[in-house]
Amino acid sequence: MVRDALNAVVRRDVDLAQKVLASDDRVDHYRDQIFRELLTYMMGDSSVVFPAFELILVAKNLERIGDHATNIAEESSTSSRARTSPPHRRPPLAAFSHEGQIMQRNPGFALEIVTR
Repeated sequence: MVRDALNAVVRRDVDLAQKVLASDDRVDHYRDQIFRELLTYMMGDSSVVFPAFELILVAKNLERIGDHATNIAEESSTSSRARTSPPHRRPPLAAFSHEGQIMQRNPGFALEIVTR
């Protein structure tokens, strides 16, 4: 889901972004299903309360990752539809290092030191 959301941004693929948006409900359903099953185990055997609770937290956090992927896909879908002109490269970003050297991002997005 995260990979598809990022690919939708990079490729400006509205269809892939819509696929991510559609899978959000499935992830929510999985979280709810895991919660119900683990709660049943916890009520039946108190020795599994702590490990089951940890798994519930894992499921909740995985669902949050899905929500973030959905947010990325929504942004990609919105910006892809709104974009009318072809994409262009961002201008280089320059900053000063702690030694006073200028650090500049080249088109490959790696930082390089530029001498004055």
